[in-house]
Amino acid sequence: MKNRLILIGGLAAVAVLALAASLSRAQGPGPQGGVSIQATPVGTAFTYQGQLKKAGTPISGTCDFQFSLWDSLSNPTGQVGSTQTRTGVYVSNGYFTIPDLDFGAGAFQGDARWLQIAVACTGDPGYTTLSPRQPLTPAPYALALPGLWTQQNATSPNLIGGYSGNSVTNGVVGATIGGGGYSGVINRVTANYGTVGGGSGNTAGNGATVGGGSNNTASGLNATVAGGGGNTASNTNATVGGGYGNIASGGDATIAGGYENNASGFYAAVGGGYGNIASGQYATIPGGSQNTAVGGYSFAAGRRAKANHTGAFVWADSTDADFS
Repeated sequence: MKNRLILIGGLAAVAVLALAASLSRAQGPGPQGGVSIQATPVGTAFTYQGQLKKAGTPISGTCDFQFSLWDSLSNPTGQVGSTQTRTGVYVSNGYFTIPDLDFGAGAFQGDARWLQIAVACTGDPGYTTLSPRQPLTPAPYALALPGLWTQQNATSPNLIGGYSGNSVTNGVVGATIGGGGYSGVINRVTANYGTVGGGSGNTAGNGATVGGGSNNTASGLNATVAGGGGNTASNTNATVGGGYGNIASGGDATIAGGYENNASGFYAAVGGGYGNIASGQYATIPGGSQNTAVGGYSFAAGRRAKANHTGAFVWADSTDADFS
């Protein structure tokens, strides 16, 4: 029976990743008296139409269908999402239409997909899986946005670009991943309105931004890591401009760049250099190496300068001893 069932079909409507159509929009004051109206999201469902023949003759009658989505033409373990079942579908002269097939927001992320169909018509002992699987091809204009897809929600859609494995944590809204990432080194947004511009292995939290680079984390509210590698901005409004291995853990703390610098005091600042620590409130280290500004409003510069007291101003020379 399997060899005698033939399916000719295709997509009647494709869930196209059209940016302008999928973004939520609000209408301002007007005839509605100033009431804000939000556009309905496009959704991820699509319609499938086909013609079913048995022994070369189009079928007319009632059939049940099962639809499953796969990541290849033949991989037996590559199913994506759950199986969709439609019962009591009327088939006329072989033609049928299945609306609202929906495999979820994560099903289409830029990788190729195949649709597997099983059918059982009146009098059949069970489902017959049709072969081969049907490729799902994009509408031509969908190709204008390769590597970009949306995750819709009622608040603000998530826009995800780059590697198909780049991810937004479940329940998060308003997230943006501009691109980048690759297998095993993905870009992620873990909280609402976080943004990753590109690069690889970067993570942005609540309203935070990572511009690019690699393995950077902006987890504080509205924190920013502009680039570089292995940098962390972990407190509210903390900022790291670049460099490598820098940590801005104080609220409103700033590290412009350099290597393995730390600004842990509130409003503390490190301009650059290596191994500098600004732990006092409003403490400042413009650069140099292995300087420490512990006191509030303190200033340390040069090499191994130690500003340990409130308001201290210490400038050390290039000797190998601490200077305080």
